[in-house]
Amino acid sequence: MHWWFYSLQVVKLLYDDDVIEEDAVLVWADEKQMAEEDERKYLKKAAAFIAWLREAESEEETSSVDSD
Repeated sequence: MHWWFYSLQVVKLLYDDDVIEEDAVLVWADEKQMAEEDERKYLKKAAAFIAWLREAESEEETSSVDSD
């Protein structure tokens, strides 16, 4: 397997163990949107994880509004 696969697994483990925060990953993703193609390849590899984070963030905001 490619090293990037393992890097994504490490990022997920660090996220699960609260070593890195959701916001840090999302800020990185937003910054890479306008990066050169060779840098965006990592963003593409992490797309499913980033989408999952954004969905969780959206659901959290929705439940917060519902409880007000």
